[in-house]
Amino acid sequence: HLLVLPAECNFGGDCPKDITKIIKKARASQKSQWYVMLDLAKAASTGPVDLRKLDPDFACLSFYKMFGEPTGLGVLFVKRSSMHVLEDRGISQPK
Repeated sequence: HLLVLPAECNFGGDCPKDITKIIKKARASQKSQWYVMLDLAKAASTGPVDLRKLDPDFACLSFYKMFGEPTGLGVLFVKRSSMHVLEDRGISQPK
C-alpha cells in the first residue's frame, strides 16, 4: 500500500497540518504495510525541505516545478529501509 501526500498544495500553498503525524499513523500497524511518499514539487520550489524530519519512505519532485524546464525530468528519493519494496519488483539498487 502506498499513501501519497503533497507536502504543499500547488494552488494555495497550504501544507497539510502535522504531516509527520499522518506519516506515523500510516505506519502504525505492522500488518498494514503502508508506505508513504511525499510529493515535494511545490514545497521544494518555495523553501527548504527537511526529509529527515518528515521521514517519508519515498519523495518525488519535478525539475520543471523548480527550474521551469526541462520538462519530463524529476527525481525519486528512496529511504534505504524502504529500498526492498522496489527491489522485490525487479528494480535493483545501483552497485
